[in-house]
Amino acid sequence: MKTNVAKSIFLSFAIFSLTAGIPAGNVSAQNQAIQQSAEPAADIRYAGTNNDFFKFEVNLRQPADQKSVLRVLDENGTELYRETVSAIEFSKTIKVSCNADVIKLHFVITGIGTNFAKSFSIRTEVTENYLVSEISN
Repeated sequence: MKTNVAKSIFLSFAIFSLTAGIPAGNVSAQNQAIQQSAEPAADIRYAGTNNDFFKFEVNLRQPADQKSVLRVLDENGTELYRETVSAIEFSKTIKVSCNADVIKLHFVITGIGTNFAKSFSIRTEVTENYLVSEISN
């Protein structure tokens, strides 16, 4: 009888030990997912030109109650644009003047726990296109 009680206690302890780790693993996985989704996500893309401006699409998703600063700098570090972003989801088209002196543009997003940068190289190409057509006499 003592062996049956000992086996029963051992079996209960073994089952408890095996199942006790399952919820902890799920909680840990959930915490990792929350931490990963709390990290800011930024996407910056060149969207073409409009008359005398380069257009860039800026999309930012950040945790609630967080502020970030979006800056656009030229290759010398001169600030061309600055905006404080406090929205959870931010989307904006930013226009930067087409200046022949600008060779690079650096987009920088900074805040608490946020450090994102993306750079673009600008190269001016001058091409001459000729259209030649026959004239009837």
